[in-house]
Order: sequence, then C-alpha cells, then structure tokens
Amino acid sequence: MFEIVLTDNGWEFSKPEDIEFDHNTGEKLINVFYCNPYSSWEKGGIERNHEFIRYIIPKDITFDQLTNKNIIDMMNNINNVKRKSMGFKTPYKLFKNIYGEEYTKKTSSEIHTQR
Repeated sequence: MFEIVLTDNGWEFSKPEDIEFDHNTGEKLINVFYCNPYSSWEKGGIERNHEFIRYIIPKDITFDQLTNKNIIDMMNNINNVKRKSMGFKTPYKLFKNIYGEEYTKKTSSEIHTQR
C-alpha cells in the first residue's frame, strides 16, 4: 500500500531491511528514508503519532518485549484520536473515507490475522 516510509534515525528504525523486504520472498516492497536529526518538521503530520507512541512507551524503553497485538492495540487507539489538523476527524475515519469501508475492514482483518 505504501511505497515510502519516512522516519527519524531512532534505533527502532536502525534495520531498514526489516521493514523494506518481504522476509519470505526477499522482494523489496517499500523504501525507508530518514529525516535529518532534530528536524521534526521534515516529517510533517506523522510527528503527532510519534508523540502519542512516546506517551505510551517512553523514550529509552525497548520495543523488544511488545507483541504484535500490543502494537496493533496501541496504534488502533492512536488512530482513533481526533486531530485538529484533520478537521477534528480521526486518522482511521480519514483512511476509511479515502479507501472505503470494504478495504478498511479487509486491511484491519489482514493485520489481525497476520500478526
């Protein structure tokens, strides 16, 4: 679905190959690009998600002990918070408006069954 991931240089993104490649086929699926250090404006709207994640998982806490369910639950909560920058709609609602109910449900069920 997404051809590009734009992120910071945090340790959690230190292995781009884990994100970029399908581990079964070796096919490159997406490209990971990094913003410059201390340049949060280069990431635009995703910086708010990063803030929410850090409310839940403080900096210097490893993600290693998180299960896929933990991450899915966390992101489901984050994606259901209304944002002023989105006209007081949630990211989930906007995604659903763009891609439709059927695709949104299919994507959500795929996430839950894959992880």
